[in-house]
Amino acid sequence: MTIIGEINARDFNFFKNNCISVQYLNLEGSEIKSYEGNVGTNEGYNYYYTANEIPLGACFYWEPIDEGMPSLHKVTIPNNIVAIRRNAFARAYNLGEINFPEGLKTIDFVAFALCKSLKKIALP
Repeated sequence: MTIIGEINARDFNFFKNNCISVQYLNLEGSEIKSYEGNVGTNEGYNYYYTANEIPLGACFYWEPIDEGMPSLHKVTIPNNIVAIRRNAFARAYNLGEINFPEGLKTIDFVAFALCKSLKKIALP
């Protein structure tokens, strides 16, 4: 799946709950905007999501199964991303490859927790 254009935490929430069979997520042509509200990836909580960051829990189901997207194999992050937040890809057990952008400054703890298939990481 390739996503182009402006997106925010609400779009990630929709994606992870409705596109569970996606194997490749290409965000290269997208721009992540800020969002404040309770419809984002921190499900049910009012939260402020910063622009140019992969939001916390982006591809992680908090309830009821406490796991990541099972079919996700590869992720390409946009060049303007500066942070990947907590639990963004946690428990995406089949995630095997991820490409990081030049400007990435922060990868939060447990962002890739239990990604036991992760074999290829492309660092700038």
